Amino acid sequence: MLSTAISEGASNPWGIEEAYHITKKVYEFLGAGDNLAIRSRYGLHSVCVRDMEDYIDFFDYVFKRNNHKPENRLFFDYSFERWRDLSGEMINPNGYQVKDLDDLLTDASNNLINTVNGWETKKSEIKKKLQWALGDEPPGVINHGPGSLSKGGRGENSFGSFLERPRPTPEMGMMAVSPYNGFGDQLFGYLYYPLDEKGDLKNNDLPVVIYLHEYDYSKGFNSYHQVESLFRSIVARGYAVFAFDMIGFGNRIEEGTRFYNRYPHWSKMGKMVVDVRGAVDALVNFDFIDSTKIFVAGYSLGATVGLYATALDERIAGVVSVAGFTPMRLNTPDKGTEGIKAYSHLHGLLPRLGFFVGNESRIPYDFHEVLACIAPRPLLVIAPVMDKDAILPDVEYCVNEAGKIFALYGVPENIQVFSPDDYNRDSPEMRDKTYEWLQDKLTANKPAAILYIW
Repeated sequence: MLSTAISEGASNPWGIEEAYHITKKVYEFLGAGDNLAIRSRYGLHSVCVRDMEDYIDFFDYVFKRNNHKPENRLFFDYSFERWRDLSGEMINPNGYQVKDLDDLLTDASNNLINTVNGWETKKSEIKKKLQWALGDEPPGVINHGPGSLSKGGRGENSFGSFLERPRPTPEMGMMAVSPYNGFGDQLFGYLYYPLDEKGDLKNNDLPVVIYLHEYDYSKGFNSYHQVESLFRSIVARGYAVFAFDMIGFGNRIEEGTRFYNRYPHWSKMGKMVVDVRGAVDALVNFDFIDSTKIFVAGYSLGATVGLYATALDERIAGVVSVAGFTPMRLNTPDKGTEGIKAYSHLHGLLPRLGFFVGNESRIPYDFHEVLACIAPRPLLVIAPVMDKDAILPDVEYCVNEAGKIFALYGVPENIQVFSPDDYNRDSPEMRDKTYEWLQDKLTANKPAAILYIW
């Protein structure tokens, strides 16, 4: 029996379920399928009597002392094949053209694009392709609630949580943000902000950092990447920080379990992008937040979400991507990575891409177009040299192609690449580079709001 708690700090419930699925094939091949079980519980690391009783019940079952079969409840029971059957979707990749990454400056008639207006026309078509990949967003309701410091939401304690969130300090205040404040559809997050010597809000025109985590299923934004010290460092620089869990992570694991049963033609990545939009919707209503500029920055999954969100939301004024992408058309099996299956098969983020496995050159869009849709807004790409999930020359090629659109706007300097001699992680050097870049952009004119997805 594989057993864990879905919210314990040392746990990876998604990884354990992947191990269960893979191992189950061998047990069933050997005719011993009932000898393997999985038990994921709520709570933290330690076990109690109820856990031990379930373990012993399992042994009694496999040794035929009772007929109490383990429940084998799964929280991440997704597969591309199951989604395909559920949605009924079928896409023939041969209906799409073979493309490289060198087509940004040509229009649908293969004419050269040499004006901003010409590019804007093409950009609108690219955005339609991005929306296609993200899926069909269902209708929702936005509650434009109050946005003052004295009118925070009830927070996660209103429904209960095992997760410990960063706590306030004498220098850092904390406020719950909820649907009451207009944050998405029943979403909950926390806003951290700088305090002065008297314990009051430091100023009424704060830039804000929205923090989105990486692939940390059990903890959400409570990642192992020293999230508390990160928040304090950002707040000490005069920013506010807003944080919440993405769907399928932390306190939102169950929300992701039956997502495709509810929305077979949407996508989890699409929901994540919509939640970023919801975060912007909420924060622009706070009377102490400067909402004239919103920057997005992200690491790993958060960086990917941030790129899509920035490409589709013109209110976001710039973006930092840390180890967030590699060109999909070039991410073929010979590169030794998971390829686009990481999106379509492994994490279930963009199922429609699964039809292009083995036909990557026919994917309707790629990251050079995502980056180009961000132009002329500032973009920093941090691509570690030893990132096992991204091939640096491919990332550089992608950025260079997108740079042609920035040059078309007359701001080639607004897209930059920083390649530290490091692997895929959230290193102090990468954080320092991000702080430096953001500070440069923010002090160029006046303090701005930052949407920070890390």
